[in-house]
Amino acid sequence: NGGAEQAIELLKHRVDVISYTGGGEVGRIVAQAAAKHLTPVLLELGGKNPTIVTKNAHIPSAALRIAWGKITGNAGQLCVSPDYILVEESVKQQFTNELFKALDKLYPLSTYSMPSLEESGQTMYGDVGKMISVEYAQRVTDLIDSTCQIIYGGKTHKVDDRFVAPTVVEANADSNIMKSEIFGPVLAVVTVPNVQGAIDFVNTHYSSKGEHPLAMYIFSKSKEEQNQIMTSIPSGMCAINDVLKQSANYHLPFGGIGASGMNT
Repeated sequence: NGGAEQAIELLKHRVDVISYTGGGEVGRIVAQAAAKHLTPVLLELGGKNPTIVTKNAHIPSAALRIAWGKITGNAGQLCVSPDYILVEESVKQQFTNELFKALDKLYPLSTYSMPSLEESGQTMYGDVGKMISVEYAQRVTDLIDSTCQIIYGGKTHKVDDRFVAPTVVEANADSNIMKSEIFGPVLAVVTVPNVQGAIDFVNTHYSSKGEHPLAMYIFSKSKEEQNQIMTSIPSGMCAINDVLKQSANYHLPFGGIGASGMNT
């Protein structure tokens, strides 16, 4: 948990095993350094985790669980956080309406638009956490640009205090927000025509490039749809009709595939 200088020095030495959690760019540096001594590596790298909502989902439940998982889950700063939502066109409007209601219920605007000052001197924004640094807060807000459309929130950021407000944007494959892991309290919603369209989206824009997600979430009551998606999209982990909780179950394996990690 030291700085970059200390980590670089440690990588020069022969050790029994190297375990790294973080982004792919540094993960490649770690793997290259480990190869010199044939040191085994455990890489947990994250990625763009898709959440697929089909017309056969229980829409209110899906919206509530996604909202909870994205914001309460360390303000989106989790490797298994839902990154973007692929929702079938026939239920898109119903889903976004329920998502907005869930966000309003769990994280009322009044609780973070007027922050409180704790005795410690720390500014608190209700139940919405802060980003790890000003730099990362700026990075997340910069992703919300003209290539996507804000459909919820996005107006009360306090970047200098590391706060990014819960935000939902409508995006497509060409949006800048879809080109890297968001890692913040911002959800991108992409409309697809059907389940096969969701599968094709992930495989065309990510899986075909080796960018397999660490986690994938499927919201559908149809066993046929669940199996179709799981067998068509490679992912390190998958949860059905819920988010995050698979990583908290120590009876289940945890790890990525391809660019999202190895040997974990």
